[in-house]
Amino acid sequence: MKLSKIVMGALCAASISTAAHAQQLGIGTMAPGNLGYSIGSAIASVLSTHDIGAIVQPSGGTSAYLPLVDSGELDFGIANVIESGQAAAGEAGFEGHQLKNLRAVSVLFPFRVGLFVREDSGIETIADLKGKRIAYGFTNQVTLKKVVDAILATGDVKEGD
Repeated sequence: MKLSKIVMGALCAASISTAAHAQQLGIGTMAPGNLGYSIGSAIASVLSTHDIGAIVQPSGGTSAYLPLVDSGELDFGIANVIESGQAAAGEAGFEGHQLKNLRAVSVLFPFRVGLFVREDSGIETIADLKGKRIAYGFTNQVTLKKVVDAILATGDVKEGD
């Protein structure tokens, strides 16, 4: 009888530790091929070297997975500061759906954006872009448009210019 209790206790302990070990952290990201997906995959890989299970859960965008982080259905999400701020404030794509439980835990790297022209273009400053055509404002780069709008504003250039 005593031996069967020990065996049962060992089996229970093994099943509990297996279940705990099987739990994985969910990391919300954009679709594969996106920088956020690559970052999430790298983080999951590093965590696995420390025996922490993590799985990348890609989706169509931050508006899909940040609410899951907010509700606790996902543990983390990779998002830029502009979209995270909009989500926390209930602005832009999150209007009427403020995510009050989001917290930034790390800044991974700065979001650097630059505008480039050919050396022989005659364009030396942002103000020189007035009257010129540039390609930006793509629907899958909403955040980047905001950053480029800010860059153009430093030269008093608006989208219509």
